[in-house]
Order: sequence, then C-alpha cells, then structure tokens
Amino acid sequence: MSRPGTMIHDPIAANLGIESDDFDCAPFAQEGGLGKVPCATMA
Repeated sequence: MSRPGTMIHDPIAANLGIESDDFDCAPFAQEGGLGKVPCATMA
C-alpha cells in the first residue's frame, strides 16, 4: 500500500531543482541570499 499523496510527491521530488541563482530573487535576497543558506548533505 502506498502513502497518501505519493502519486504527486514522487514526480515532484524527482524533478525538483534548486540553482544558486534562485536565491537572488525575493524573498531569499531580502534574507541574505545564498550566503545565508545552511549547508545540506545529500543522502
């Protein structure tokens, strides 16, 4: 049995991409941009 919402979640998660220039846009730039982004470890 699959989790509720899996049909939506999996394709979105598989195709999500975040680029460094995405943090140049509001509201991220207002909060310090890429320099304020915490480091994340890829699983």
